[in-house]
Amino acid sequence: MLHCKMGNRYIREWVEYNKTIGFDNIVICDNNRDGEGNFHDVIDDYINSGYVIIEDYRNLQVIQNISYAECYAKYRGVYDWIAFF
Repeated sequence: MLHCKMGNRYIREWVEYNKTIGFDNIVICDNNRDGEGNFHDVIDDYINSGYVIIEDYRNLQVIQNISYAECYAKYRGVYDWIAFF
């Protein structure tokens, strides 16, 4: 899971790199505020294909620990490994 705020400039490169090194899926915690960018504008193809999963935490404050716990609870039975960035 990646926490990414205002990362539209580099998110495509980051997703492509991690796909190249073998990650099965990428979950991105979108904690932008409205008006700060939308990942669909940059990586919509990866989102539509199901490779990138967007978890919506927009406009929320102090959500890092909460989102990690929710991600682990949601995906622990799906994947053998989960990395948090």
